[in-house]
Amino acid sequence: MGALSLLGHFSQAARSNSTSIVVSSDGTFLGLVSSNRFNTDSICNSFGTYGSSFSPFSIWNQFGMYGGEYYPTGAYNRNADQPPVLLVNGQFGGYVTKNPRIRDRIDPDFLYYQVCGE
Repeated sequence: MGALSLLGHFSQAARSNSTSIVVSSDGTFLGLVSSNRFNTDSICNSFGTYGSSFSPFSIWNQFGMYGGEYYPTGAYNRNADQPPVLLVNGQFGGYVTKNPRIRDRIDPDFLYYQVCGE
């Protein structure tokens, strides 16, 4: 699946009642893809474990291993080889990464704006 069709697939899933989550390459849960800012598991809850830019389990933490640009597992690392994964209803939905060489990727900024709306 190419990047453009993947983005369309994600946009459709985001509007439906599907359950989407982000997990690390080692299987660590990194949050629920939900626009509900009050859900403790949402990647949009800026005070929660998965939405805070200070949490070690957030892809938005620029210094953390799942968001940082210097970690091979970081969503913002343009050379990441083990980026976080988006799962839609338990199925692979794409890699959450800035690495342009990875096929089937979703830019983390696109994910944020599509889901969190800022």
